[in-house]
Amino acid sequence: MLQSGQVLSWYGLQGRWIGEVTPTVTSCGSPTEGLMTIGERGFAFDPFQSTAVVHGDVADDGHLKGKLVRAGPDHRDLSIAFDAVASTPDAIDGMLQSGRCRWTVELRRG
Repeated sequence: MLQSGQVLSWYGLQGRWIGEVTPTVTSCGSPTEGLMTIGERGFAFDPFQSTAVVHGDVADDGHLKGKLVRAGPDHRDLSIAFDAVASTPDAIDGMLQSGRCRWTVELRRG
């Protein structure tokens, strides 16, 4: 039996997603590859291949929204907000923001 390697969307958006996380200005770092997992009750998104994981919810219309808040080195809260939409059954496009930095996010099924 041959397999195509294609990932099918039998359970809506549930599954693994991977793609580009690109800063809108160079002072906010280099492009990275983000990894997202969507389950029955929400998502977990690791945009920087680190320990910063954004957790959030997926609406019935394919809108994803989440936030990570943690203490910074000066004991002030730092937050990363993620807002995206499933533009097609196989693509999620959105924006990630933390302070003055913004990143575009383009995820595909992985």
